[in-house]
Amino acid sequence: MGQITSRSINIGSAKNQSRCEVQSDAKLSRAHILEVWVETGRWWQGEERRTCYRLLTEDGKVLEIYKEPSAGEWCVLRWID
Repeated sequence: MGQITSRSINIGSAKNQSRCEVQSDAKLSRAHILEVWVETGRWWQGEERRTCYRLLTEDGKVLEIYKEPSAGEWCVLRWID
């Protein structure tokens, strides 16, 4: 699991929550939100719920991300080329 360096990701658009921008390092990419789901994690061990997003970037990569609830940082679950 990797972290997005700049932690600057904007999820959603003003109208329909179907697009977003992903900024990692100095690169800005636009993406479509393919799926949104909530993971409860290991709740019995005190893990917080987190909302996950599956994105399709404009260069054809699929990216799954979530925002770490306690730290407020965006993390990558997986990249699919």
